[in-house]
Amino acid sequence: MQIGKKIQQLRKENGMTQKDLANRLNMSPQAISRWENDEVEPSIENLSLMSEIFNVSVDELFGRAARPADEKTVSNAMTPPPYNQPPLALCEKCNQPIYKTEDIVRTKNGDEKELLCRRCDAKRKLATAQGEEAEYKKDLRRSIIWASIAVILGIIVGVVGATQYPDMWYVAIILPICAGSFAFCIRSERTFVSDMWHAIASWSIGMPGIIFDLDLDGIFDLIIMKAVFAILGAVIAILMFLLATIAALAVSPIALPFAIVFLIKDIAEAKVVQNTNSAILRRINAEASAAK
Repeated sequence: MQIGKKIQQLRKENGMTQKDLANRLNMSPQAISRWENDEVEPSIENLSLMSEIFNVSVDELFGRAARPADEKTVSNAMTPPPYNQPPLALCEKCNQPIYKTEDIVRTKNGDEKELLCRRCDAKRKLATAQGEEAEYKKDLRRSIIWASIAVILGIIVGVVGATQYPDMWYVAIILPICAGSFAFCIRSERTFVSDMWHAIASWSIGMPGIIFDLDLDGIFDLIIMKAVFAILGAVIAILMFLLATIAALAVSPIALPFAIVFLIKDIAEAKVVQNTNSAILRRINAEASAAK
């Protein structure tokens, strides 16, 4: 049986849709469809994840009969080696010897490279996913706090403005909505609003080259010109800051739903990755316990 057909069979036997399986693997449903149509083959890592999800061996994913339990080999860093076989490597985290090539995982953290066993690599991935989920949740909390403060300030300014100009009462409603949306979008950094605001607000003019005579009048003219351009630059910077803020306030209510959806999606995806790596770690620990 081709691997694509086997994946499709196991998915249906477990009552999963292509989208369900894609979410578990942190992939797109289109990728699952391409696997099942045998257009491409999944990677070794994805095969390992699917074997955990479907509770089958990788051999069974390829359509090969599963070996009896007493003939299965247990792959982990601490499996006793055959006599006189030296270890292939040492895990740089736990210092355990590694005797099998498939148990060696090479990772890169910035400019530093590490050689890990499967267990330490699973722990690393789990810790990374947990850290990402915590960071995304922190982003959500802080964005809500910023938005709440902005809404309160918008209400205050809007009410004060409406008392001075009764014909503009609607500002007391629009301003808090725009201010809260703007604060959430800027803090969450999940939409174009933040980039747009920075791009407009950072625009300025440069100081041009000035030719002057080396005498008192020339130096005086230079000082005057520098002062003029400094004042002009400051005025333009203030105007661009106001323009950027007004533009961002105007488009933020439209971008707010997308910012919320993207942030919640990041949290959900980090949770899926965390659950997947947690399952892999439990399986490795179970294999290690069975080998002892």
